[in-house]
Amino acid sequence: MRRLVTRLLLLGGLLALPWLAHADLTVAISRSPLSLPLFVAQDQNLFHKNGLTVTAVECLGGVKCLDLALEGKADVITCAEIPVVLNSFKRTDYSLIATFVSNKDDMRIVANTAKQIRRPADLIGKRLGVINKGTSQYYADLFLLFFQIDPASVTHVNLSAEEMLPALKSGKVDAISVWEPSGEMALRDNLHDYIFLKAPPIYAQTFNLVMLDSLKNNHQADIQKLLKSVKQAINIIHQNPAYAKQLLVRRLDLPMDVIDKVWPGFRFELSLRPSLLTTMRGQLNWAIDAGYATGPNKTPNLMDVVDPEPLRRFDPGLEGLQKP
Repeated sequence: MRRLVTRLLLLGGLLALPWLAHADLTVAISRSPLSLPLFVAQDQNLFHKNGLTVTAVECLGGVKCLDLALEGKADVITCAEIPVVLNSFKRTDYSLIATFVSNKDDMRIVANTAKQIRRPADLIGKRLGVINKGTSQYYADLFLLFFQIDPASVTHVNLSAEEMLPALKSGKVDAISVWEPSGEMALRDNLHDYIFLKAPPIYAQTFNLVMLDSLKNNHQADIQKLLKSVKQAINIIHQNPAYAKQLLVRRLDLPMDVIDKVWPGFRFELSLRPSLLTTMRGQLNWAIDAGYATGPNKTPNLMDVVDPEPLRRFDPGLEGLQKP
């Protein structure tokens, strides 16, 4: 019965887990392999062991997770860095406080060879499915520019995460820009001849802990417990990768062979590296050029939405960003 309810709720883009106890914190977790440390922390009861009661809410994509926080429906969320950047044009009352995984090989351009696409240049004049204002669109434009293709020469079709694979299968689009495991799942479709359009590592995606400033300022002890739980979960992943992979199979209902293929790209580490800010500045410039600077903050200061202090308090010896 619970499995049926879970699937019905996922169709609406949001999965609440009400069998957890009443919360000190509500944590919105993106339904992605990148959120594995949070899944481990739940499965191993680390939050409770560290004196923190958590209600978890799963959402389909980091954009939706951040929306929950900005709507006051979540205290902490997991997401890539680009939603943090894009929302900074409108408001800055939230903070990215830690990265817990990075992956230089997570994004894919999946193309249908039946549409005469076998190399990047073949995308010109074709329909490319993207999620507007998200990692999907950013990577698509980065990919095209790397191969000296004007993004305007490719028709961008705005889709939700749930619509990507069905749109490719139905022929609504000729290619899609997606993150794993969606790419590998597409290649498992034996009825279509899909390929990955290869590119060197042009983008290192991160997944991060982001929270409202009201929580950060008023619940510092809880934040330290949260960071401790995530750090312990990362240690468990390193010590027992077989368990971690099996958890992804159970949690996300994915085949083990797909997990095995995407696993080598993950780098699980609690950090806040200067390279993150470099990436975010590039995304900020991309957003301005793409016309997404639609808010009162025309040129946001990214250090208003990135705060290294909670992580530095957790681990004073950590080398990372410095608050000016």
